[in-house]
Amino acid sequence: MKRKLSPRESEVYTMIVSGKTNREIWNELCISRKTLENHISRIYDKKEVSNRIELMQQHYRRFENARIS
Repeated sequence: MKRKLSPRESEVYTMIVSGKTNREIWNELCISRKTLENHISRIYDKKEVSNRIELMQQHYRRFENARIS
C-alpha cells in the first residue's frame, strides 16, 4: 500500500513532475542538496518507484487515466 506524502514531499513531487532539476528545487526551497535527496528517496519509496523516470511515467499515466474518465 502506498503511503501519503508529507506536505514538503508533495511540494518536491510537484516540482519534479513539472520538470525542475534538483538544483532548481533545492535553490527554490532553500534546502541543502542532502535534504532534497532525502525527500526524493522517501517519495520514491512511498510511490513505489526506483527513479525519476518511473515517477514521472506513473504521474502522467495517472493524469491521462483521470482525463479519459
